[in-house]
Amino acid sequence: ARHALEERVQQLSERIGEAESGEAFEPVTGTRESDGVDEATEGELAAADDLAAEDAEPDSDERPVFDVAALVSNGLPPHEAEWLRERWEQYALDKIYLDDRAAREGWRRKPRHYHQRQLLEREVREELGDEGWDRMLYASGQDNRVIVRDVLQGSAAEIAGLQPGDTILRYNGNPVYKVSALQRATTRGQVGERVRVEILRGGEVFTVDLERGPLGTMLRSSRAFPEI
Repeated sequence: ARHALEERVQQLSERIGEAESGEAFEPVTGTRESDGVDEATEGELAAADDLAAEDAEPDSDERPVFDVAALVSNGLPPHEAEWLRERWEQYALDKIYLDDRAAREGWRRKPRHYHQRQLLEREVREELGDEGWDRMLYASGQDNRVIVRDVLQGSAAEIAGLQPGDTILRYNGNPVYKVSALQRATTRGQVGERVRVEILRGGEVFTVDLERGPLGTMLRSSRAFPEI
């Protein structure tokens, strides 16, 4: 019950942040709103981090917490899938110990806590690479794709040719796994500078150029199997 309450509070906090950022976010029934961690600055996580969403129980009693079989059935060698599960378990355990220490020492859900969480994630992502991290997100039941739900008229997204249903894979060369990360990326750099965005549409991947700044879209998170 506590985890469910924390997740609900996080969802509301994230909606407020998204509204303030100028990017609309429309939740879809059965789809989690985000998963991962947010930054307040380049080196520090914001207080509206979704720790509860990361640590929540799987949304289905029938699906394993880490789905090795799904990775193997889609082409990943069994030994690599098992190694990825072991690495995920160690990562999850490290977060549990970190959260426990933060709670005991009185800095849970404070900037220090989010910063330490970010360092843990960064270490694992650097070790696994983009493909490995993507597979870990998927196998552990987390959303790993950002989908355009609607495009506002006159927006940078419309001018660039984005369409509802497009999956945003990369922004300015960096992979996009969650809505909050994409929104942060649009606020960096110089307003108006041209950036390249990699899009998946109808099974085909292509790139578009648009101006950095608010996309002018409604977005949702989704879970999709990474290509192997």
